[in-house]
Amino acid sequence: MSTTAATPAAISGLRIEFSTWIAGVLNTTEGRRADITLAVYEAMANATEHAYPRDRPGEVLVRARYLRRTRTLRVLVRDRGRWWHHAKPLTGRGHGLSLIRGLCDRAVITSPAAGTTVDLNWTLIPAGVVGQST
Repeated sequence: MSTTAATPAAISGLRIEFSTWIAGVLNTTEGRRADITLAVYEAMANATEHAYPRDRPGEVLVRARYLRRTRTLRVLVRDRGRWWHHAKPLTGRGHGLSLIRGLCDRAVITSPAAGTTVDLNWTLIPAGVVGQST
């Protein structure tokens, strides 16, 4: 989909772009699209906050694919940084990964030596379909 600077302003713009894209692609409820957008945005925010020093932001790659045949959405969020411990940690934080996992059907996070990949997956039931067996 897109690569952008790992800055709050840039990922905010990418969140809007992603939200617009899924609204045109996914036949699901507005609430479900909002949950998906929030999970993807949280993964981008984690890369922005933790992968790079604050004074030297890197990049965040977001790639999304929806397979109509299987009704599966897969989104990859990747950075090329490394875990960065900031001198002044913010209090009341640390719930991002729990939030992501709670909003996805499956979330896999891998952190090799160079970068982190967050692999987010959803199986979607079309809006208006009630009691559909899978």
